[in-house]
Amino acid sequence: MSKVRTLYIVLDGGHGGHDPGALGKKSNEKTNVLNVALALGRLLEKAGHTVIYTRKTDKFLSLSERANIANRNGADIFISLHNNSAASNKATGFETFIFNGTNDAKTKQLQSTLHEEIAKGIGIVDRGKKSANFAVLRETKMPAVLIEYAFINNPSDEKILINEVNKLAQLTANGLIKFAGGKVSTSKPSTSKPSTSKPKPTPSKPSTSKTGKVLHLPKTSSSWRVYPTNKAPTKGNEKGYLNPKKFGGLTYDIIGNPQKDVYTIKTGDFGTVNIYAASSTGAKVTNKTNSNKTQAKGTVHLPASAKTWRTYKLNVQPVAKNSDWSLTPSRYGGLTYTILGRPYPDVVTINTSKGKRNIYVGKGTGAIVN
Repeated sequence: MSKVRTLYIVLDGGHGGHDPGALGKKSNEKTNVLNVALALGRLLEKAGHTVIYTRKTDKFLSLSERANIANRNGADIFISLHNNSAASNKATGFETFIFNGTNDAKTKQLQSTLHEEIAKGIGIVDRGKKSANFAVLRETKMPAVLIEYAFINNPSDEKILINEVNKLAQLTANGLIKFAGGKVSTSKPSTSKPSTSKPKPTPSKPSTSKTGKVLHLPKTSSSWRVYPTNKAPTKGNEKGYLNPKKFGGLTYDIIGNPQKDVYTIKTGDFGTVNIYAASSTGAKVTNKTNSNKTQAKGTVHLPASAKTWRTYKLNVQPVAKNSDWSLTPSRYGGLTYTILGRPYPDVVTINTSKGKRNIYVGKGTGAIVN
């Protein structure tokens, strides 16, 4: 039996801050990979390893800074987590990368072990073990692997990236623990235990007609339970979780009110569900006619301090490599535009001298969205 080694592992959640990475219809890369990194770190620490994060919050780091964190801490392993993207929204699958230069046997062993464990359970196409001249792989001085879990612009792949964080973390942990000589977990990611409190009455099947009211979940909440309509809305019966914080708040038409403070809504990921939303939770219920103002597309102001601001054609992913023209806010003392649409989180559509364009206006950019 091989000896179990205790490792110093650096986990690198790609992108961050003003750099969102690749964008999907419902999520962005920087948030998805940070969620996995934090969950993965907890599993590795539980297994006895020491974990160092390049970032634990939404902040930007250069590629060299990420490599330097691993180098100066004398890490044994460096793992960089990413989401893939392609021109076609039908591209799918996961893949791993090591540096395309000289690699020692440990690096190749790390990639193989990690790749095989993820391939066992991720449930999408295995695109293979690859190599590339990525800076974080080139500049690190220890075995380093970059993981592209799935394609964020493919709706099916994106669901995995949003809804299966614990699964991705467990599969990755299995590979790292196996590499260290440890025993791989065969259990499914843990879930919350059901509440022992007396359940509320099971709600009746909801009407699909709208009530003329809307439910708004505040952007301060990062996790909001939703429940099947045929089960009591109590802890342990969850069908899934909404993440209002990720989208700057969420608003739904109310199609039923089966009991006090419980509302029936229709979601994109979980279908028709019930949600507990008493006023004490921060949720707000308003008449739809009164809520129209909150749904107005508004304006965006680009500050005078910005010399350039990338824009993107509407038919491409709004990532740096796809920008073919920039605005110059500093030249005009700042620029203000009417928002025509919001195709992705933190991305708005505006009308420019080049026609309709998308721009990224997320946290850290200095943009003011009203």
